[in-house]
Amino acid sequence: MTRPRFIPQHKLWLWRDLGALVFVCGVLGSLLDQLHVRSGTLQYQRPEFAGQAWWVFLQFGVTLAIAAWGASMIVSRRGMLGAPPTGEPGAWAGGRTVRSRILIDFGWFAAAYALSAAPSLDWNVGGEGVRIAGLVALTLLAVVRLRLRGDLRIALVALGLAIAGPAYEGMLASTRQFWYTDADFLHVPIWLPALYANGAPLAASIGQWLDERGWRSRVAQRQPGAGEELVGGAPMPDRPPID
Repeated sequence: MTRPRFIPQHKLWLWRDLGALVFVCGVLGSLLDQLHVRSGTLQYQRPEFAGQAWWVFLQFGVTLAIAAWGASMIVSRRGMLGAPPTGEPGAWAGGRTVRSRILIDFGWFAAAYALSAAPSLDWNVGGEGVRIAGLVALTLLAVVRLRLRGDLRIALVALGLAIAGPAYEGMLASTRQFWYTDADFLHVPIWLPALYANGAPLAASIGQWLDERGWRSRVAQRQPGAGEELVGGAPMPDRPPID
């Protein structure tokens, strides 16, 4: 007879939340990528589903989750897995609840994604001038969005994404797994850094959601020895409500 296996509650909640985050980011990222696929902005070497490769869902899920993790490290006073930087939930996100802020930031980012697809539409005359205009428009949108959030740390997140995102895509595009129709430098278009910068507020809001879950400090440290769950035995208690 084998002994029951006990797993701390905070570790179970960690993997559940992480899995949900990767899944949701994968779905939403794939849908946004359809804007680029349908407009002819990019193409995949082996499109298996709706013009996309099989790994697109996984890539968006993992990379967006990593972006949120990095944003949490930069924006939060305690870093990833810590307590929220303010004692009042939602105050750090401009006085709104975290969930409503995430929805608003996603709407802005979706608008930026749609704008980035415009230079490659069939009705467009194309050309370098159009792509430069796209760069200017996306940059202005990012500046307005960052100004509305009013946090210099989110601007640092935008700078990091504007550098790391195009570098990663350029490296992947160099393998010809996918390619941009009108690439300007390092296999990516000139407006791509500005598009990544527009994702900084969304990454920061998701990062705050991660903090408010209290994956490390509030569960593992403030409640030492609290609640080990019996896997395969008694039913697990309900999770605490989170705003």
